[in-house]
Amino acid sequence: MKKFLLQNKEIVTSLRNYALLVLFLMYYGYAMYCHFGDEPSVRLTVFTCLGVWLIFWRKIKLNEFVQNGIRGILAIVHAAYHSGQRPRIIRWFLYILNAGVLLTYLVIEVILAEPRKLISLGGFLAFLLLLFLMSNNKRQINWHCIFWGCCIQCYIGYFILKSSSGRYLVNWFAARLEEFMQYSDVGAEYVFGPKFLDHPFAFQTVPAIIVFCAVIQVLIYLGTIQFIVKSLGKVLAVVLDVSAPEAVNACANIFLGGIESALLVVEYIEGMPTSHLFALMTNWFASCGGSALIKFAQFGVPASHLLSASAMSAPAALVCAKLMFPDCDKELNEALKEEVEVDVSLDSTKSIVDDNPKLSLDTIKVNGNVPVPKFCNNNTNEHVLELKVDTTESLAHHDDDINGSVKQEETESQSEKSAPISTSTNAETKMKPTKKSIQTGDNMLEALVIGTKAGVKLTASIVANMIVFLSVIEMADKTVEWFANRVDLHLTFSIILSYAFYPLVFLMGISVSDCFKAAELLGLRTLANAGVSYLKLGQIVDNNDVLTRYELQYNTTWFYVEDDIFLKHENRTLTGGVMSERSVIILTFALCGFASVGLLGMLVGAMSSLIPSRTTELSKLTVRVLITGTLASYLTACVAGLMV
Repeated sequence: MKKFLLQNKEIVTSLRNYALLVLFLMYYGYAMYCHFGDEPSVRLTVFTCLGVWLIFWRKIKLNEFVQNGIRGILAIVHAAYHSGQRPRIIRWFLYILNAGVLLTYLVIEVILAEPRKLISLGGFLAFLLLLFLMSNNKRQINWHCIFWGCCIQCYIGYFILKSSSGRYLVNWFAARLEEFMQYSDVGAEYVFGPKFLDHPFAFQTVPAIIVFCAVIQVLIYLGTIQFIVKSLGKVLAVVLDVSAPEAVNACANIFLGGIESALLVVEYIEGMPTSHLFALMTNWFASCGGSALIKFAQFGVPASHLLSASAMSAPAALVCAKLMFPDCDKELNEALKEEVEVDVSLDSTKSIVDDNPKLSLDTIKVNGNVPVPKFCNNNTNEHVLELKVDTTESLAHHDDDINGSVKQEETESQSEKSAPISTSTNAETKMKPTKKSIQTGDNMLEALVIGTKAGVKLTASIVANMIVFLSVIEMADKTVEWFANRVDLHLTFSIILSYAFYPLVFLMGISVSDCFKAAELLGLRTLANAGVSYLKLGQIVDNNDVLTRYELQYNTTWFYVEDDIFLKHENRTLTGGVMSERSVIILTFALCGFASVGLLGMLVGAMSSLIPSRTTELSKLTVRVLITGTLASYLTACVAGLMV
């Protein structure tokens, strides 16, 4: 019997898995029969559909016959679409249609209903103009990407902020996230005692981040995270006309931290042109995914707004990156799209290079399934761009590091280290996969342990940074105040930030009465990090709730003491004051991003660990990445201002 099982191990395993799937589907059917229509039934349906979709998609990917059929259908569609004037007609029809839809919304919902929202529209256009003026290659900007990226932002914003179904969906996910965070309280209470909530950041937020990192690591081991972000990335790559690694990385930043998102496409990073590396770095700085979202939600910021801002940051980051640092050789990209087989995966989306010698009309096959253009150079021999063809969803191992570790390869030449920034790569450079990737473990338990260790390291870094930055900001406040007092002036570091960032928050559509406080938080985000700003914003959100309850009980017997509010009947001071609900929403979107001076070193260090040969090149991009990531967050804030 044992010998028979070993000889037919694959068949037996498949039968076991199918039997378990059938049993679960039977359970699902009976559960729907017993309780249909309530919230738990919705939750069970969502996860059942996701699981079944993931299982069957893996089976399809391993089936050569099905894959060939899909490629054949895509090839037929691609050939039909590219015949005659059809592409231009369809493209311009969609341009006009979407422009008409957006203009209709502006007229009905903004100009006629709430003209004050036009300030947010002006801010949106002003930030785009600023990016255009700072662009390093204005003639090569892909306006198709810019147009569709802006449209996607607006559609996502309308769906999650205006439509009832979108608000329900986001609130549902936010409720699940808050429910998940409460599970960590059980372990925290056991370790720290029943009074652990007396110190919420140390004993509630930190454990929640550790648990979140561990669970995410298990989902990475199962391939769920990779499956979701790659599926979304493929769609985004086609719509925005960008490479699949860029789009997948942008989608990954919704769910993961920056380094983990980079590791999902790590085999393509070594040979990426500078413009694509710039997009990856901007994706990181324009979003607050992963454990950061848990941390900010624990500060009191509404999780629904954080989720919405994180989702909108993906297209916003790519729009800003392609405006500031566009791909170089558009003619080459068009030639590649005509030659390369239509397969919007990481292995066969448009070329990973932007500027190469003249493209030959000949093509070759790599690993027998992806046609790749052959490049010719009059001064050198013919060279071929090689792409790795990934046939599985699994990822290799790597050593531990602060955010999910990496292995470093020391095979880079000195000439590459000293090379100046360019928007192109040499045709002689071959795009070879590296051995760095996300560490997954051999089983679920090991993945859980790996995630826990990564979470401990991450929380140690978070705690240290919060202590340092809050201390330094307080020191800067007192220092400026001391110098101002010497000449009989009332001036602090916070006041300076308020005046410096006032025009920016005004352009987003924040109420004038809230602009100074919002500008201060925006300045703190830029100079320190988003955690400091969200900590103060969470306090303001709590103050709003307290003041609302106070007004219901005591009417309006309260008054301002500088920026704070004093509640007379309760003899209580609300430090930091309050903001309108609309201002809180817009500011939540504006702060959603890692773009800050304090994190530039971490960005360069993390990316350099993946591609040590290009450290000099990466360091020269940091200032542009900081500006671009910041403006990407501002764009999402302007969209929120148009919708709320």
